[in-house]
Amino acid sequence: MRHSILAAVLMVMMIACCGCGKTLPERTGFLSSYDGLTKRNRVSLGFATGAEGLGRYEQFMVDAVELRLEDTRGLPEGEGERLAVYLRDQVVKELSEHYTIVSGAGEGVARVRMALTQITRSTMIMNLHPGMKITGGGLGGAAIEAEIVDSLTGERVWALVESRKGNQMELDAFKPYDDAEDAAEMWAALMRLAVDKARNEAMAKLEAQSQAGYQTP
Repeated sequence: MRHSILAAVLMVMMIACCGCGKTLPERTGFLSSYDGLTKRNRVSLGFATGAEGLGRYEQFMVDAVELRLEDTRGLPEGEGERLAVYLRDQVVKELSEHYTIVSGAGEGVARVRMALTQITRSTMIMNLHPGMKITGGGLGGAAIEAEIVDSLTGERVWALVESRKGNQMELDAFKPYDDAEDAAEMWAALMRLAVDKARNEAMAKLEAQSQAGYQTP
């Protein structure tokens, strides 16, 4: 009987949580502009300038992450601030592998701006069993608004607005905000990939121009 009741409770909770993190979060006004953002999927908007924009930079200054949370109910005191620091640390970690992190604006320096706009804790009772967690019903997560701009002119070269859940394959049932950390790690990796792609495009274009110059009579 007790098992039947527990199963029923878990089913109700799964249904209630299934919609979490499946739509775009409300815009907060954090970004310098929302113009030009295109839909990447149902939970993500993006903008990138490629070799001519983002690909120009090898130095980055990373601002402290802001909190633009509309709903803080149930969020422990200091948890938002901790996750904000964690997100910035992950971005610095990713970018510093191939690029230079600087503390101030300057020529050839891009500025990374980020805000957490939503933080959702996981439902631990639903994550106790791997079969439950893999459905995604008990996952927590977070939402972000981020952009990379020229540190002197403010020209935007990359932006992201996204809501993301945690990793369904991780078995971390007793860490209520680990899924939000997973989201931070994914955003940092996504940013690094965007910069790498733009830099590779810029280098390829430069090499092609150089070869064309050598072939000119």
